[in-house]
Formats: sequence, structure tokens, C-alpha cells
Amino acid sequence: MTARIKLTVAVAVVGVLTAACTASHHTGPSVSSGKAQVAHAGAAGLQLDPTARGPAPNVPGAKSGGTVTVLDTASLATGLDPANAYTTGGDEILNLTVRTLTHYQRRGDSYVLVPDLATNLGTVTDGGLTWTFRLKDGLRYEDGTPISAADVAYSIKRSFAPELPGGTTYQKEFFVDGLKYRGPYDDGDAYAGVDAPDGKTLVIHLTKKFPDMPYFASFPLFSPVPESKDNKKDPQQYGLHPIATGPYRIASFKESHELVLTRNPQWDPGTDPIRHQYPDRFDFKLGQSYLTASQQMIEDRGSAQTSILSGIDAPTYSSLMSAPDGAQRLVTGTEPCNQFLYIDTRKVPDVRVREAIGLATPHASVWKVTGSVPGVTIVPSTTLLPPGTPGRIDFDPLGDGSKGDGDPAAARKLLVQAGSVGFKIRWLYASDFPVSVNVMQLFKKAFERAGFTFTATPVVAEQLSAESNNPNAPINLRLGNWCSDWPSGSSWFPALFYGPLIKQNPHDAPNESFLDAPDVDAAINRIEATDDLRSAAHQWGELDKLVMTKYYPAVVFGSGREPVIRGAEVGGLHVDSTLGEPFYTDLYVS
Repeated sequence: MTARIKLTVAVAVVGVLTAACTASHHTGPSVSSGKAQVAHAGAAGLQLDPTARGPAPNVPGAKSGGTVTVLDTASLATGLDPANAYTTGGDEILNLTVRTLTHYQRRGDSYVLVPDLATNLGTVTDGGLTWTFRLKDGLRYEDGTPISAADVAYSIKRSFAPELPGGTTYQKEFFVDGLKYRGPYDDGDAYAGVDAPDGKTLVIHLTKKFPDMPYFASFPLFSPVPESKDNKKDPQQYGLHPIATGPYRIASFKESHELVLTRNPQWDPGTDPIRHQYPDRFDFKLGQSYLTASQQMIEDRGSAQTSILSGIDAPTYSSLMSAPDGAQRLVTGTEPCNQFLYIDTRKVPDVRVREAIGLATPHASVWKVTGSVPGVTIVPSTTLLPPGTPGRIDFDPLGDGSKGDGDPAAARKLLVQAGSVGFKIRWLYASDFPVSVNVMQLFKKAFERAGFTFTATPVVAEQLSAESNNPNAPINLRLGNWCSDWPSGSSWFPALFYGPLIKQNPHDAPNESFLDAPDVDAAINRIEATDDLRSAAHQWGELDKLVMTKYYPAVVFGSGREPVIRGAEVGGLHVDSTLGEPFYTDLYVS
């Protein structure tokens, strides 16, 4: 199972579990035509445009010059190596310095998948088992040397190396010999899954169809890495200064402290439909105290006026809204994330009891005690797919809107119908983490009001994740959240509700509700075999409704939002809905 991590400032509903997992088994659209294919739901719906060309459209009012400072509580301690880059924050920074085969262009509130280094979104042949990408002309590194397809192939090969752990595993699952090849340091440069027959052509060979390949090609591992610049004796050194192909290059990088980016004079905006080069410099202040940084942003003096800070908690929100222009300096956008209370369907077999759990859930109180700000850091949601996912159907399986503090009377009525009054809820919490204790107490009160019996087992915070992921743990509810790698139902159902995962992972709980439903599995298999984007998106939306109305395997706590505070002199701030991070490339100093 792979996990793209999103590090958050405010405490999430999951208590101490702040990692946002993503699916490891995806498929989706095939794009090889010359016309844009569009499938979306709402303003943030995904679009694909194989015909997009550079330069990127100008940001209205943008000016050149100055320094944008990013105050960041994260550390980037693992560096910025494209081979194992797999955090939302790190990936968004890399979008300034490296270019990939494909990437997302902002168009209003939508993010459109477009060709980046490649001339299109890839051509698929051989019954879906071969993908070919052609590189554009005139592409160069920061030192002026030309980029070749062999460099992209070498970058992909590095992603298999055990010396560079923690990255995505899609290539291991789908590429030829992906489970055998151990990268260029152990197995050499000869690898059957990737080929560069000439300087402009990259060919990828698959073991099974992977229609989501255009999405995957936007990941940093599909940026070029010249073999001559790699330190094969110590591969992790490359992550301290990946060679720039984007509008900015690394001027200095002190891990856990500061990352400074300056303009890359070799970047050609005419080949880039995504990025701009407005500021002279980006200064990422890493490992910052949120309390100190947020106070600086509220006061908006000196360097804070040209700074941004992601994330907000309830006290900071209240103070910012009291500032003279605080409301104008807070920008929010969607995240591809949902927060869940997974119900172990093995131990709670009656769907009426599972629905009673949903009706009894005290959403509003939990949001309050965890520091969430409704409408700013989280919004009510009743579907497994978050808002903005193509094909999402807006429905409410319980009719409660997933807000307020639950309906204990309606929950008890279902328990009576099921003959299950007194059903025992088994909970796990971190006894040394106050928020986790408070959340446990809220659920205990709410569930007992509805007619459940509630038993909570304490563990120390550092053990909570491992104990929760244990399939044999003496619990029947698990808190967690999920963020997709790209906006598609293929990022959700195959990883969260696919029955075969239970047997494949006897010591882990990737399917945390342990839903094992033949009709759901058959639907997942059928949709994964669908190449057409519109059809697949519609089918994922219908499956969402089927799963929640027929099985109700999880309570949806809400959908995440990303708040960002900007200084008064920062313009062009938007939230990248594909990552839930600031879209740095549009920023400018006014």
C-alpha cells in the first residue's frame, strides 16, 4: 500500500493519525486523441487537455520581482528527490523546480491535466500495455544541457531502488518486472519496463492495463535525472539538489531549516503551459513553530506581508477574522481528502446497526474539540468521494447531512429494529494525547445516549497507528482519512473497499471496514476495465451510492479544505485541488 502524506497543522479528527493514505491499485482514463476530454463534477472537477501548449496564461495583475516567503511547519528532512517524493507539500515545491511528462494547469477553479515535457498525454498501443511519450523540442536543464528521453527513463529506474524508499509503488505494480527490478544501483541500467529508443521518445511497457497512466506521469519520478549527476555511491545526495528543469533552481538547501529557490535562466516559458516565473526568489522557512508563524501572519508586518502560511486552527482563525483585513487574506480551497469512521463489517454485520452508528455520530462536537473550523478546514459530506471528484453523485444515505451532533432517537430506533440495543462499541484511543482522550469521551457519551454500550482501550500515542492497522485488534471502529493521488474513483474504491485486499494483507488493514461484497468487487473490476473517462467517472459515482446505501461501511466525517493565510503583498494565491496545497507557480509580490 502506498501513501502520499499530507502533513497538517490543525489536529485532525483522527487524533494523532495525520498521515493521509492513498490507493495503490488504480486505473482510469485513456487519452491518446487530439481533443480535450472533459468529465467533471462542480468547479473543481478534473479536465484533460492534450492540446495545451505554452506559455501559461498570465495571472491577472501579476508583477515580476521580489521574494515570496513560505512559512512551513514541515521539515523536508527526506529531501526533494523525485524518485521518492511522495508528500503533498514536497511535490508542490518540486513543481517549481522540476517538470514532468504531464502536469496540472490551473484554469479558474479547475485543474486541467495537460502535457508538460511531453507533446501530448501519451499514446497507448498493444492492447493497453504500451505507453509512448514524445518530448518537446528545446528542453534544457539549469546548466544549459539538453534533456533527453534517456534521462526520464533513468529517473523512472531510480524509483525502484531500495536505497530511495518511501515513494509511490504504482510502477512496481504495473510496469514489466516491476516487482523484480531493484533499480540501477543493484540491477544495472537494463530494465525491460522502460525504453528510450531515441532522444525524444520514451516507451513504458506494462504487465496489465493502466489507463490512469497520464495522471501517474505527473508524479515527480517522471522528471528527467541525468545519470551523470547522480551519486551512485550515495543516491540520497541527489535529493539535496535535483537538477532544475522548471522556472526555479535550488540556490541553497539546509534540511529542516531553509530552502531557497532562485530563477532558472534556462527555463523556456514557451514550452511550459503550467508555470510562471514572477518572484525573483522563493524562501521556504522550514520546521517553523505554528504558534509563532501564525502570530506573524495575523499581525502582517515586515516580511510577513510577503509571506504565506498553510493551515489554520480555531484560535488563529478567530484572531485573523478580527484583524482589519484578515478575511481578505485567508484563501481556502478543496483537498482531495475525506475523513472517515470505518465500521468493521465483520464485527458489525447488521447494516441497521452500522447506520445507527452513523446517526449517533457527534460531528459538530468532534470538529470543535479537534480544532477544526467548519467551512474553512472541513465541510460536511455524506459521500465516500469528496467534492470535485469527476462523476461524484451528491446524495445523503441517512438524511442527516453528516452535521450537527447526531440523532440519538433515530439511532436507537434502528437498534430496536435490529434487536441490538446495548450493542458493544469497541474503541481505541491514545491515553497520552489529550485530543484523542476528548474525542473518545465525546463518542462514549453520544453512543451511550443512542443505546450502545461503549468500551475504550487505551494505548500510548506512538502505538495507536500500528494497533489500529492490526486486523485482529479488539475494536470494531477505526478513525482514519484518505487522500487520492488523482481525482478519480479509482483512487478510492479499489484500495478502500475491495474484498480481495483482506486476504492479500492478513497482517494489515488496507480495507479498514473489511467490506467483502461480491457485487462491489465485481463493479470495481468492471470499472477498472473501462477506458472511457466519462463512463468510468459515472460508474464510480454510482458505486459510491451503492456502497453507502446498501452496506454503509463508513461514517463520512467530512471533506477536507486547505486554508492558507497570505501577507497583504502576496497575489495570485490559489489552492491546488489536486494536492490540497498552495499553487506556488501563480504567486507574485504586488
